[in-house]
Amino acid sequence: MCFRSTYLSHFRPNLRHEDILADERGFQRDFAGRLSCIALVHTTMSIQVLRHFRSSSISATILQAACFIPTATLKLPTSKYTPNTHQHLRRRRYASPVTPPSSAKNTVYSNSTVSQLSGIDKNPLAPAQLGPRSHITEQALDLIALQPSHFAIVEIKGRPYHVHVDDVIITMRMNEVKLGDVLILDRVREIGSAEYLLRGNPYVHPEYHTIKVVVVEHPIGKPIVRKHWKKRGHDKIVVNTNSHTALRVAGIEINTVSRKSLPAPVS
Repeated sequence: MCFRSTYLSHFRPNLRHEDILADERGFQRDFAGRLSCIALVHTTMSIQVLRHFRSSSISATILQAACFIPTATLKLPTSKYTPNTHQHLRRRRYASPVTPPSSAKNTVYSNSTVSQLSGIDKNPLAPAQLGPRSHITEQALDLIALQPSHFAIVEIKGRPYHVHVDDVIITMRMNEVKLGDVLILDRVREIGSAEYLLRGNPYVHPEYHTIKVVVVEHPIGKPIVRKHWKKRGHDKIVVNTNSHTALRVAGIEINTVSRKSLPAPVS
């Protein structure tokens, strides 16, 4: 019972229950009719304002704010036009991609185009073919080689490392190498000395340098403990350990023309 029914039953006890219910239904119909009239008047005023300012320079945001209609006084669209959001997202998530009409045509590539595409897909990070060295590059290599202390920014498993000679690099586990193996790194972003630097785009060509690292250890990282506190009468402790590989930088050499022209040492 609403407030009006409670009021009538308390202050007018001589009324029958059927009369109270009939009065309540009439009051509800009257209230609903008043709300409909208010919504109709508000909608009519909004349409008149839009017609009046149609040719003016007022932005659409201001008009929408001025002609805002509360959703409580309007009937919302049915579920036919507003499907469930989760179901809609689920259908889009597992639906196959739709090919636009413009790209659905059959395209025949030539042999050269196919070879170029296959070459790009095979090894996109392979060093490009090295042409003749420019005077600036040769001069930079000579200046770097003259100074004693060399450094390099190498990339191992997608991560850069700033290294000098005798530095130890701790990286993720390399199962394909063994202790004592010597590796030559070819992905070098920068190489230089205290005063000069040669930067690659994105990598310095392997013919300009020789960086050797030696596998010295396969250490096990610090254990990571994940505790699940007591819940529903049980608890759980998970311990995870990560394996790493330690690499020691054995040497950083700059390959200049003068050094290449020297005869190989006889052992």
